[in-house]
Amino acid sequence: SDYGELEREPRGGYGFVGVVLERSGRRTNGRGGEYAMWRVGELKNGGGSVSVNVFGDAYDAYGASVEAGHIVAVFDAKFYKSMSVSVETTAQVLRIGRAVDY
Repeated sequence: SDYGELEREPRGGYGFVGVVLERSGRRTNGRGGEYAMWRVGELKNGGGSVSVNVFGDAYDAYGASVEAGHIVAVFDAKFYKSMSVSVETTAQVLRIGRAVDY
């Protein structure tokens, strides 16, 4: 299955590109810090998706401006077995553009 590889954390540098399918509003974590959650999916219909939790400098730069339909690249995110990842720095996120037919 496509998800079998996600059962263990990737080693070394890795990344993925996808379209933001949904985004949360501003959230507050247990330490009082703000973050957002994006559901990022494959560009083709019916593909898989992953939750991306956006913290720190990445949230300051992209948390409010990235919307559903934006195409983003995510690099070297912290991996969670719950099919989610988190990013904290602007070096971990690249907003590429907007999906034409989203």
